[in-house]
Amino acid sequence: MICTISWVVVTSTRIRGVEQPATLLGYPVIETPTLMIWGEDDIALTKETTYGTAEHVRDFRIRYLPRVSHWVQQEAPEAVNAMIRAFLTGRSVPEIKWVMQLEETAQ
Repeated sequence: MICTISWVVVTSTRIRGVEQPATLLGYPVIETPTLMIWGEDDIALTKETTYGTAEHVRDFRIRYLPRVSHWVQQEAPEAVNAMIRAFLTGRSVPEIKWVMQLEETAQ
C-alpha cells in the first residue's frame, strides 16, 4: 500500500483543481530502484496514468500485463512473481506479450 500511496503523491498533486507535477512542488526524485507492474486492462487506473512516472524515479522499470486488469497479483500470479523475483535478484525483468493462437477444429 505504501508504494501505491507514494506513486499517487509523487506523480501529481491537485492544487485548486489543477494537476501539478510533483517535481515542481519540490518533491524529490525517488532514488530507490522501482518496479511497477500494471494491468493494461485496468479501467480504474488506465495505462495512461503511468505515463511520466519515470521522470520522478531515477531507476524505474515498468512492465505491462496484457489482458490483466487492476489486481495483477491475483490475475497473473506467475508472471508477477517472475517479474518480482528477477527484479530482486538483479536479473532482467521479463516482459509479457499476449499472443492470440488460432486452433483448427476437426470437421
